[in-house]
Amino acid sequence: MTRDIIFKYPLQHGPDGTVLTLPHGAQPVHAGLQRTGPQLWIRHVDSRQGPTDVRTFRIVATGEVFPVDAGHIATYFSGDLVWHVIELTRPKAPARPSSGWLS
Repeated sequence: MTRDIIFKYPLQHGPDGTVLTLPHGAQPVHAGLQRTGPQLWIRHVDSRQGPTDVRTFRIVATGEVFPVDAGHIATYFSGDLVWHVIELTRPKAPARPSSGWLS
């Protein structure tokens, strides 16, 4: 029987964001501040095996420009500041011609 679990992952400020290797199908459920700083809680299968995805999350301030194809994950408050967690999409590999391609 497969079971789900929610784990907490620390987020880093900065243009490179935080890169996480997560079980396939993982779902962010909440972001907020805890003692050590910004955190992202993610629900996924309770397994250390199976397929994984490499995903990048970034913190942006209200009014900060970010890529149009980024997905909004959550918003949290820190005093008078409002922060948003976005997920950056990975660049798609260029299409390769099939073996029957004629140039």
